[in-house]
Amino acid sequence: MNSPQFFRQDGDGRVTVIATGDIDLGNVDRFSDVLRQAAGDGQPVVVDMVAVTYCDSAGVRALFQAGAGAELTLRIDRAGPLKKLLDISGLDRVTTVELVD
Repeated sequence: MNSPQFFRQDGDGRVTVIATGDIDLGNVDRFSDVLRQAAGDGQPVVVDMVAVTYCDSAGVRALFQAGAGAELTLRIDRAGPLKKLLDISGLDRVTTVELVD
């Protein structure tokens, strides 16, 4: 298991939430809190998940909830583990996805 970190950066008229490591049931509350606070600011939110190594259904649910309340862009590794998860969950149809090489 990779130690998760979730934090935000403000600037350029948007909020960036940076997530690293694994997102799962054990830490999704922290991830959700950071997303909720960012989405509540009324600015577009970019969720940088390039360094996320695993995300379970609880993490996907947190992203769906954040996307319902904000303009959300997900930044993920094109070859990483999240691409297939986004395709299967349909999250890529309700948010903007930026693929990074």
